[in-house]
Amino acid sequence: MTTPRGTPYATLRLLALHGSCPTLWDCQEAERQGRLAHTIRSRDMALQMLLIARALWSARRELLSH
Repeated sequence: MTTPRGTPYATLRLLALHGSCPTLWDCQEAERQGRLAHTIRSRDMALQMLLIARALWSARRELLSH
């Protein structure tokens, strides 16, 4: 799975895992931005933001489980 600009989802996830744990606010804000983009019919931006949100949530779950 890739973003509209061709970035593989796995790369997004690795970037989210690198460094500090994403905050709850970071994850929720990425979701909000994705839903807003979907509402205004910006399909590529919505997909990008929702994939970023998914990567952040995944990284947060993994980092908090350790």
